[in-house]
Amino acid sequence: WDRIQPEYKQVRQEIDTWNQVAQAAVKRNRDDLAKAALMKKWNYQKRANEIEKQLNEVAKLTENLLLNRQNLA
Repeated sequence: WDRIQPEYKQVRQEIDTWNQVAQAAVKRNRDDLAKAALMKKWNYQKRANEIEKQLNEVAKLTENLLLNRQNLA
């Protein structure tokens, strides 16, 4: 969890950054740069989705461990 969560936050920041870059490019009529920025954003979004799945799995495993521990007590 401690390794995955910071990576997730970093990836989310990259998504926001590339979104801002795309918006700035559109304002400057640079559709080519906007498209490139959106592709970067899309790649980071894919990674964020993967990490989110991992975080959910870790949360479920932790919950199951805690429940099993209570049942053994």
